[in-house]
Amino acid sequence: MATTSITKNFVIHDQENYLKLKKELDSRPARTVRTSENSSLKRGKEKLAQLSCR
Repeated sequence: MATTSITKNFVIHDQENYLKLKKELDSRPARTVRTSENSSLKRGKEKLAQLSCR
């Protein structure tokens, strides 16, 4: 696994775009939460439960 950071240099010519980019980079991306289970995953869990009950 890499331990170094990736850096990128930006060239911005006006203050408005600079502030917009800085705000975008400072904000954390929204995390997506999976609410529904995959049907094959559900079947696999059911089979595993049946095998462990025997």
